[in-house]
Amino acid sequence: MAETIENSPSQITLDWNGNDVDEDIVAYDVYFGTESSPELYKSNLTESTLSNVPVTLNTIYYWKITTIDSRENK
Repeated sequence: MAETIENSPSQITLDWNGNDVDEDIVAYDVYFGTESSPELYKSNLTESTLSNVPVTLNTIYYWKITTIDSRENK
């Protein structure tokens, strides 16, 4: 996904809903950045929200969230 940050504070909160066929999600990896294929930003998060992510106004950001289940599948 991509979004341009306009008229916003210098930090945002990312919030998502994950799902897994076996319903055994244990963590998330967050990819975030200004490239269309963003790099890993935070790994092994146990919550489905990430606060205080720094951003710059009038910049396009891309993000991706991957789930990790109890068998370490992504």
